[in-house]
Amino acid sequence: MSDLAATKTLGDILPLQASRAERSPKPALFFGDQAFTYADLDAASGAVAARLGALGISEGDVVGLMLPNAPALVVHVFGVLQVGATVLPLNPALTPRELVLVLEDSRAKAIVTIEDLAPKVESFSAGSPALRQVIAADPPKPVEISGTHRRSRPGGAPDGTAFLLYTAGTTGRPKGVMLTHRNVLANTSQVAERTGITAADRVLHVMPLFHANGLMNNTILPLRAGASIVLRPRFDLGEFWGVVRAFSPTYFTAVPTVFARLMDAWDGTADPSSLRFVRTGAAPMSVALQQQVEERLGVPVIVSYGLTEATCTCTMNPVGPERRLGSVGPALVSQRLEVLDVDGRPVKPAEVGEVAVQGPNVMAGYLNAPDATAEVLGNGWLHTGDLGYLDPDGFLFLTDRKKELIIRGGENISPREVEDVLVAHPAVADVAVIGVPSRELGEEVAAFLVARAGREVDVDELLAFCRERLARFKIPRHIHVVPALPTTSVGKVDKAHLRALVASDWGV
Repeated sequence: MSDLAATKTLGDILPLQASRAERSPKPALFFGDQAFTYADLDAASGAVAARLGALGISEGDVVGLMLPNAPALVVHVFGVLQVGATVLPLNPALTPRELVLVLEDSRAKAIVTIEDLAPKVESFSAGSPALRQVIAADPPKPVEISGTHRRSRPGGAPDGTAFLLYTAGTTGRPKGVMLTHRNVLANTSQVAERTGITAADRVLHVMPLFHANGLMNNTILPLRAGASIVLRPRFDLGEFWGVVRAFSPTYFTAVPTVFARLMDAWDGTADPSSLRFVRTGAAPMSVALQQQVEERLGVPVIVSYGLTEATCTCTMNPVGPERRLGSVGPALVSQRLEVLDVDGRPVKPAEVGEVAVQGPNVMAGYLNAPDATAEVLGNGWLHTGDLGYLDPDGFLFLTDRKKELIIRGGENISPREVEDVLVAHPAVADVAVIGVPSRELGEEVAAFLVARAGREVDVDELLAFCRERLARFKIPRHIHVVPALPTTSVGKVDKAHLRALVASDWGV
């Protein structure tokens, strides 16, 4: 753990690694046929910091990074942190309206983006009063790393805001989650303790870097530990196992949708022998899919749970045989986790309630939103809005999102429960269940289904299947077979989009 313990702020990471004789020449980042050592990344991030300083960016300023997964994004993250400024990760797919909302709230002073987007970003962000610079970057090329620059001591303070991550905003205006250096250092140390990640590891990184998981668990953690990163622009089914064969990663993280695609295309020719485990989170993984992945890859699937307001990860199954199917694991070290009733009191094991978290990884709050901060951080706990229960050994089992409960005629229905039944049918590959308005009952259950390859969904047969497994009031009243489920930028099923389809197409 010496690599982890030595850093006081995130800007210390690359200078510290590059100062070590055994670490400086080690490949830190692979991108296609390019390889960058720790010394390369340190020089590149230092050059970024120097350029930002020359532009007047200083401690406490916010800098937006609107770049795809590429070396330039990695070194700009650390360059911003070395100045002592705050990193604002931005999805390159943001619409002008979405970007303007974030810029107005964050008061970002600069945005770094690709050359093709720079003029557009300048035009539709012209009204942002704080924005001074739109900087163009070449994603595959970090910056000129052969030149020299004057190295200044990394800026920032442990309790200063390192990252400003905006929530998806599917239920209203997006909120900026303020994560401090201390939050990120704590959470990456917690994950390292649970997974045993060291300098000997090599992570295959296919997660979006503008998302908390891609940043914290797949970028900052391995670089803190002295490991290597194999960065890809995105998940690509056609190249995936070829990349594994070429680079021999020891683990990778992916959402359940990616694992399902890997299993659907499985032909037995892949060589997963370099892997020691794989990780998943962000969305529920069925027990059947987890068992299939473990059987075919021959390694444990480490299911975890977390949220941006807790930096990234709250619970995680152990890598060893003590992990539990269907569970997202126990709380990470130095975190407390409780399941609370409607009055905020802990419930007994096996009783369902709202999941609440305490720990050094819990955010400082929402930017410019004191009321929302007070609501979610009430009574000293982070109230997640997720429902679940703890078993007697402290393993958490999630049951649903509190806000996604369907209330039909006074009966509470868990979409997750209905989804688990539907996806167990042999003709169903994927499913999403939502509540749709009903004049008589308030809400009815609607299911969107994706058929398995070569199969057709017989609705009457499916309803008979449901009647054997679900109470009558839980059975979907609307069933819609679709080619694919819509997903958000981080791979979660976009239920807000499905609700919009219902409102416009079904007239309910």
